Amino acid sequence: MLIEPRDFTDPAVVALAAEAVAELDMRYPEDADKGRPLDPSAEFLVAVGDDGTVLGIGALARIDDETAEIKRMYVPPAGRGQGVAKQLLAALEALAVERGARRIKLGTGTRQPEAIALYGKHGYMEIPVYGIYRTNPLCVCFGKDLPGPSAA
Repeated sequence: MLIEPRDFTDPAVVALAAEAVAELDMRYPEDADKGRPLDPSAEFLVAVGDDGTVLGIGALARIDDETAEIKRMYVPPAGRGQGVAKQLLAALEALAVERGARRIKLGTGTRQPEAIALYGKHGYMEIPVYGIYRTNPLCVCFGKDLPGPSAA
């Protein structure tokens, strides 16, 4: 598997983001605020299988000088259980460190136990809801301190 940067307009990014929204519609039918446009300032990473199949996406956006946010993390059902999310998460964390972030945050939903378990397994701690998530009782947020950039 290869993890590579892609533009937010890349067809694979757009398709998987739409698939993620469709899944969220099933999990949260009462939440009308799932289809936000893709953030053009975010850096998108795509996990690609050896055969060229797109296995998952994730994005990194800046909140402030020291904090980055993981957004749009999604692995389709067919790709789950293969370590794709774990590798995407590690790549997003490494990108955040490379960009100078000291802390990383994310928001997910209370009906996404797989995501909650993944983040907990990788050192994320539940934090108070923030930003756009503040008014949504179905959101749960996580954060993690990152190591400083390595000396070259």
